[in-house]
Amino acid sequence: MKTEGFVLNQTLSYYQHNTDEFVKNTVHADFHEVEDRFLYYLQSRTVILDFGCGSCRDTKYFLEHGFHVTYLLNTEILKGNETAGI
Repeated sequence: MKTEGFVLNQTLSYYQHNTDEFVKNTVHADFHEVEDRFLYYLQSRTVILDFGCGSCRDTKYFLEHGFHVTYLLNTEILKGNETAGI
């Protein structure tokens, strides 16, 4: 659909122009309450797909709690794994 392509292009454009600010504002944000609610429903050692993981904040949290995580991000735009230290 044309609309989907437009939205995708807008999203990519946003991240291309706001990468540093986005990572700075999200990598250390306290999101543990939401992450814990999500993890509550998973069995230990479940594999999690973190698609579009941004600053890798959630990826790091899931890894620290013993889950296997496959994460995908647009590496040309964001370098979240380096910022999050994973």
